[in-house]
Amino acid sequence: MRIRSAVCAALFSSAACAADISAFFTTDYSNVITGGIREDSTLRALAGLSIERQLSDDWLFYAEGQLQRGNNGSDSVGDLQAFSNIDEDDFSRLYAAWLQWQIHENWQLTVGQQDANAEFAVADSAGEFINSSMGFSPTIGFLPTYPLPRLAITSAYQQDNHRFSAGLFADDDNRLDAPFYIAEYKLVSELIWKLGLWHKRNADSLQGEKNITGGYAVLQPAKTQSSHLGNWYIQLGASPNDAEITRHLGVGSSWASVPSRPDDSWGLGVSHVQTSKLASELRRSESSIELYYRAQIYPQLAVKPELQWIQHPAAAPEADDALVFTLRFELTL
Repeated sequence: MRIRSAVCAALFSSAACAADISAFFTTDYSNVITGGIREDSTLRALAGLSIERQLSDDWLFYAEGQLQRGNNGSDSVGDLQAFSNIDEDDFSRLYAAWLQWQIHENWQLTVGQQDANAEFAVADSAGEFINSSMGFSPTIGFLPTYPLPRLAITSAYQQDNHRFSAGLFADDDNRLDAPFYIAEYKLVSELIWKLGLWHKRNADSLQGEKNITGGYAVLQPAKTQSSHLGNWYIQLGASPNDAEITRHLGVGSSWASVPSRPDDSWGLGVSHVQTSKLASELRRSESSIELYYRAQIYPQLAVKPELQWIQHPAAAPEADDALVFTLRFELTL
């Protein structure tokens, strides 16, 4: 939610308070109950502050800073998919800063440092899961997203129920020596269909530096379902043998309005990947099953206990199947 005007006035200038300012703090405590590389605990946290301002009817500005601290839980499990989507080495950085031009009512152009997953390969119905693969297919191994967005030019065109979007993203050095290209078509009817293609030039692949191309698909309901199926999703991803992860299947669903607690929700999801035959140091497959419950304690605070069963941790072939418990706290202002 937005910072209240009185708090904003105390902390920021009057010009800044005319914008939408928001902040979040997320912390994960994880414990490897059994299996993995070692049975221990991990604590880490991610905080962010963002500002969004409508400069005119046609121009929108957005900037966000992020800070992450703590240990990486996957170091104790050996999973390739990253069971917590905030795991990363410590960093403090300007995460995003972009300017968006609404060229006309159907067409927009965005320039600046951007998180590609904000527009591309998003499984919206999977937003409450914490496994990284639920957010976007891990076959898109070069996607410029958390923790390192890139300078980019992206554009989207919306016509009735059809949306076409495309982006050109800089490389790790924010140069165009080895850019990342991505394009997506989205159709909204009773279901939401997303089909995407991506291409990475001069990628650091398993066969050396070369161009790599892959694709993905996402299917989910257009509206939250009240049926026994819940708010479900299906993800598919494919990339060539030059990439570590060559195939991905993700399925899951979440259910809201728990009896007597209408703001709570729970979900069950599965993510399965196959790795390249060229990656001799990895297991050929890995599966993760995640079950979570999200309790809305206050409007600004939610607590999410969850369990993940990680079968065949692919990054550590010697590791046993792992059962991991995570308790997540989410604070938004």
